[in-house]
Amino acid sequence: MNPDFEEKTFEVAANFELGLLTPTVDLWAPGQVLEGVLGFDVMAELDGDLHDVNQLLGVAMPPGLLWKPYFGSPPGAGSAPDWASLFLQYKRPERMFRRRGKFLKLFPGKYYRFDLDADQHGALVGFRGATLGQALVCYASPRFHTNDDMMFYRQHRLVLERTAFIEVGEAADHKNGAYDEVDAFLCSEPERAPLYGLPGLARAIRQLDGVGDDSAQEGLLRHVRTLADAVALVSSIDDRTTDQLDLVDVVTSILTFAVANEATWLVCAR
Repeated sequence: MNPDFEEKTFEVAANFELGLLTPTVDLWAPGQVLEGVLGFDVMAELDGDLHDVNQLLGVAMPPGLLWKPYFGSPPGAGSAPDWASLFLQYKRPERMFRRRGKFLKLFPGKYYRFDLDADQHGALVGFRGATLGQALVCYASPRFHTNDDMMFYRQHRLVLERTAFIEVGEAADHKNGAYDEVDAFLCSEPERAPLYGLPGLARAIRQLDGVGDDSAQEGLLRHVRTLADAVALVSSIDDRTTDQLDLVDVVTSILTFAVANEATWLVCAR
């Protein structure tokens, strides 16, 4: 059974709640017309010097490519955060009432299932493996399927609480994802995938191999260059190292990769 709501409805609701996790981020969705023109789906406006990523990097973002930083607890006075990233691809699932085929033995009852784009899945798997443990890459899919559910969870700001976050895994040939309240699998041949609720996702981000430095700026610079190296390795679009690229080009390469693979990039200060 297909959900009553569109994937974009879920994505915007989830992004809105991500913005509520910290008072320094305000998310704005431009709508489908501007999205097609500008090439982004949600932008973040940052308030305050402490958390202004653009200011830390010392660059202005190029037109049409904007990111959405997410920040954990603010660093204490005199301390600098370390940096990691979260990449999310939102998925609208089917609600499955019958066990069949490769899912027959995986779930004891009802579950959710979504299809994977082969090229995007392969790119996300390769990117994850090339980030030196500095990024968590997940599919985000709701554990509900009716409009009534969506309206209720949006009203009470519980969309993220009712979202399954599923790591993309290590195999690039998967075609489907499936999950219930307890387990998640990626399937051509079933592979159990790490499944998180919102608290578990936060713990997984804290366990990443983040990058720190004596200054917040230097740590962030090192982190984004590592991500850009991973993009270059997966995309094979430029044989220059990121040390030879302008910083704007470095950030743009990551954003372009995220847009091409329908992923949301969130920078995490820990």
